[in-house]
Amino acid sequence: MASQRIVSTAIQPLDDISREIAARLREFEAALRVVDALRAVVGASEFADRRGDALLKHLLRAEPRARASGAPSSSPADAPSPSAAPVDLPSRTLEALPVLVIATAAYRGRDQVGVVGLTADGQKRVVTFQDGSTADPVAMDMLVRELERRSLSPRLCITDGGSALDREIADSFPSCLIAHADPYVERAVLSHLADGPAQAVKTRLRAAFDLPGRQAEAELMAILADLRGRAPGTYQTLSRHLEHVLALRRLDIPGVLERSLRRGALVATCAHEARALGRRHTPAGQDLLYGVEAWEATTRRLIGHEHLPSLFAALSRPPAERRVV
Repeated sequence: MASQRIVSTAIQPLDDISREIAARLREFEAALRVVDALRAVVGASEFADRRGDALLKHLLRAEPRARASGAPSSSPADAPSPSAAPVDLPSRTLEALPVLVIATAAYRGRDQVGVVGLTADGQKRVVTFQDGSTADPVAMDMLVRELERRSLSPRLCITDGGSALDREIADSFPSCLIAHADPYVERAVLSHLADGPAQAVKTRLRAAFDLPGRQAEAELMAILADLRGRAPGTYQTLSRHLEHVLALRRLDIPGVLERSLRRGALVATCAHEARALGRRHTPAGQDLLYGVEAWEATTRRLIGHEHLPSLFAALSRPPAERRVV
């Protein structure tokens, strides 16, 4: 009996250690799933540029990996930390933001419309996140009224293609160029097709999106012609988005900046990373507000930001001169 008690006493700490290891592994696997989701949204190379180590530190609540010998050490102030209180986005004073990215981001079963702006030198600023979707006329009327109240006059809006949003922007900012981000257009087009045809159309769409301006337009027109007779719903959807898909391609700006803008990933990226940098166990819609300032402090400038002057010069040209010829 004594020997059994000794064995039992020895096994108990091992059980505790096993449970602790299992719990840590589950946390690590959950963190990896978040990282994979971020990589899918922004791409592996851009994720590395966004200081993935700092994000992993907050996900795992652990110290980042050791720096290589001789590398400069960072002070505790360099590590982003959540705000003490949720940021009141509507009351923030913002500098001029000539470019806005506006899209619906789904989270915890609800839709939020996010607006992230770019300064003239490519810095990223969170304008607002509010309940609703870009297809909701009432929500978009309120959103654009807020942009007007805050004296934001964008020259370029990159959107997810929501029709209500496009109408409000066109009415309130008639000189603003509206472009639809490629991934959102692809999703809208494929939503009308069954799995088999959708895969074939997706392959063609992505190939067309990768082509330069005139070739992209020619290939998209060919896809449109093929869809006209056999998939009317898909044809109508692509027709509605076509001019806005071509808008950035017609500006003749450097490819690295054009691709960065056409992805339209800023809202989704901000939503994911600000939540990861913010506070856990807070109500949906509030969680990311704790991480907004940390995200702005740690995120890099837009890829291709050095070419923004050429974008603004192109936007100054009359609309007729922007067409691909």
